[in-house]
Amino acid sequence: SKAEKSQNRILLHRFSRPSTQICACEKSSLTTSPTPPSQTITELSTPKPLSRITLMLYASKLYPYSYLPVPRLLTPRDPLFSYPALKRGLVRRRKDEERVKQILSSVELMEARKNQDQVQMKTILEEMNKVVYGEGVTPQIREDFLMQHG
Repeated sequence: SKAEKSQNRILLHRFSRPSTQICACEKSSLTTSPTPPSQTITELSTPKPLSRITLMLYASKLYPYSYLPVPRLLTPRDPLFSYPALKRGLVRRRKDEERVKQILSSVELMEARKNQDQVQMKTILEEMNKVVYGEGVTPQIREDFLMQHG
């Protein structure tokens, strides 16, 4: 019983020790050699791009996306842009944009404008809202959501 308590105390102490590392801002204040402040700020605020080896590790799924360093310099080959959900979203957005172009250049819309047919214009507008906002979402619902949640 006493041995278990002391072992648990040692484990708790091992996991709850404060960090002994010094962050970059503290290091810059501890240096005695005069360095220009602009150089220090530039060194700290300029992220580096990922190396080819690191990119290969993310591409081969050896590193999960959660291991990506933040902040980092984004390049076109960054693993962020190969994220599957992002790719699916971009494909879906491209299809939606093509559908909106089809609706705007459709013969039905031209005829409805020409004849001032409000009923047909309303059905075309509802179809356009379904593509732009999603099924069952109106511009007013979208605006209310943005007002409430930002």
